[in-house]
Amino acid sequence: MSGIGSEAVLPPSDVPDSWNVYLSRDLTNPSSTLYNHWFHDHAPVKGTDTLFWVDMKIQDQEPHGMGGSDTKDKIGRLEDQIFELAAKQGFYGVAHVRGNGVWKVVLYGPGDGGVNLDEAVRNVLSAAKIPFETGSRPDPKWSYYFDTLFPDAERWRWICDSWVVENLRKHGDSLEKRRNVDHWIYFSRKEDQEAFIKSAMSEGFKLTRETYDSLGERPFGVHLSRTDSVKLDDIHQVVMKLFNLSKKHNGEYDGWETSVEK
Repeated sequence: MSGIGSEAVLPPSDVPDSWNVYLSRDLTNPSSTLYNHWFHDHAPVKGTDTLFWVDMKIQDQEPHGMGGSDTKDKIGRLEDQIFELAAKQGFYGVAHVRGNGVWKVVLYGPGDGGVNLDEAVRNVLSAAKIPFETGSRPDPKWSYYFDTLFPDAERWRWICDSWVVENLRKHGDSLEKRRNVDHWIYFSRKEDQEAFIKSAMSEGFKLTRETYDSLGERPFGVHLSRTDSVKLDDIHQVVMKLFNLSKKHNGEYDGWETSVEK
């Protein structure tokens, strides 16, 4: 579990928008999770010891169980209302999860505010004629946020990769052209660095340079490059190859960059 807690508590309405979305890897029961990354560095928030959730039934069932555009519009607006009501009760809207025919809204707040929030939510959703269920339980350490909502290492890398790819798109890159991609990996020990380089070069990566930073936690750096596709699925496979290879040699994969090709 990560998170350091927050001494200077921001009210719910002032929490920065740092929303990320990722898809599950379970193709049998796919789901989409939208969460606010800001809480990763600031939770548990003082005074919020209770997990509260609202499960709304997705009525326009698609094959993947996550709902179509009508659901996104209708339930999305209801979610906004729930977040607004929750903020007045001192609750923080942290995420929603869509999948298996359910749209789950997740919040954290004070235990003594749950009754009023539950009543307010019921009034809104009953009027909207959306089948729903609410629930709550104590969770002072925000275990559900860190252990269930926050992406695992692979999904986090997928999010980071998607940021880079989207940035290329914003600069007019069609992503069709294969190009040179640079990667950075860091190690605590020289022997791990050398073993990794040997393994990576056997996979077709070129060693651009080795670095050393005496003040770094992992002082031995490796800069690799290889010509690859930068379409998200393609580059993510390349990244995970290096990610797993670096982990095997006790290293840490730090990221990639490439040129914009218009």
